[in-house]
Formats: sequence, structure tokens, C-alpha cells
Amino acid sequence: MSRLVALLLTPLMLLALIPAPQAAPLSAVLGRAVAYTAGVESIPKWQRLLQRLEQEWPRYEACLEEAEACPSARARAWRKLLQDLRGRPLEVQLAAVNRFANELPYRTDPEVWQVSDYWATPFEFFRRSGDCEDYAIAKYVSLRLLGVPADSMRLIVLQDLRRDMAHAVLAVRVGTGEVLLDNLAEQPQPAVLARSYYRPYYAASARDVHFPLQDSPRLTLLRPEVLRPAR
Repeated sequence: MSRLVALLLTPLMLLALIPAPQAAPLSAVLGRAVAYTAGVESIPKWQRLLQRLEQEWPRYEACLEEAEACPSARARAWRKLLQDLRGRPLEVQLAAVNRFANELPYRTDPEVWQVSDYWATPFEFFRRSGDCEDYAIAKYVSLRLLGVPADSMRLIVLQDLRRDMAHAVLAVRVGTGEVLLDNLAEQPQPAVLARSYYRPYYAASARDVHFPLQDSPRLTLLRPEVLRPAR
């Protein structure tokens, strides 16, 4: 995967580069106004994933309590990471969680699961790796366990204009803006820096889904189930 030199800067340095007036309203998605908002059921894969995470939550908590409860060596390394990050500043947590997840190799869903699209839980991801949304989901759960509110995070499915392919990242609220945790970037980056090359299709949170205005009415009204992240 290619890396941009700007993404090697620390999150604090990047945030310092962005004047506060440029920050978009948090209801916007990568600077685009929201066309409409729907419930999580509008993205069935996201809704099912949230249900699976709720079912597995006791296993995550058990893993954090006892190393023996972690189902893999990578999960035990995750446990140590989260223990070390407790009480640290949010920017430190974001950078470390992003780096830890991104250490796993990228693998496609057909390669791992023999299906065209599968959204994995963290334990599945740690055992077999995955693609872009799987990195984002693991980061989401990691930050939830560190105390970051669910309402402060959303999974953004988007079009990467540089590579002309679908992609997914985790957006986390920091101050008056958002920071993106991306499996293509070594460090978190302010969302405002990605507006020129990431065109969002939707942003899914634990509460609802925001569908931003698109460059054409056809894209704005596109059925969300046809949008599948690639990498």
C-alpha cells in the first residue's frame, strides 16, 4: 500500500495545521451536508455487525480481565495494548490503536471467508485478518473499550478518488472536528485533509446512518446495499 508523506506526521501536528473555522459541522460527512438520516437497519450489514458485537462484548471484557480468556496470541497482544492505553490522552490512544490494527496484513473477503463481502468482529479479524472495514471495526471496538463514547465514532464508507475504488475508515470526534483512522495511513489524520480525495457514501454510527449529498441526485439516492467497501 502506498503511504503519503503527510500521514507520517503525528496527530497533534496535523491538528495544529487546521484552523478551527475550517472544521465542518459534525452532522456533515467529510464536509458534505447530510441529505437524509436513517436508522442502522438501512445498512443491514452494519446492523448485524452491531448485534454481533453486543453478543461478543462479554468476551472482550473477559479477555481484558484474564489473558487466558483471549482466543489468540494477537488478542492477548490487543489486551496488553488496551491495558497500557488506559488513562492516556485521546490522541495517544488513537495513534496506538490505528497502528496496532494496521500491522495486520490486508486480505480480501473471498480469500479469507470465500464470500464477496464479510464484516468481521475483532476476534475474527485478529485471527484471520481482513479488509478495510474490518480494520475500522477493530479500531471502533478498541476505542469503545477505552471509554470513547459510541456517539463519537462512525464508520464511513466512501469512494477513494485517488485509486477509483470503494474504501472504509473510522472517523472519531476530536474537539470540534473529526480524525480518520485509516488502514492506508500510518497515523490518524484530520478529516478535513481527506475531503479532496475521499467522497463519502454514508457514515454509520451506533445510533443512525447519515447519507451525504452527492455530486448527482442518482448517487445521493443510491441504495446503500450496493455499496461494498473494497480495501
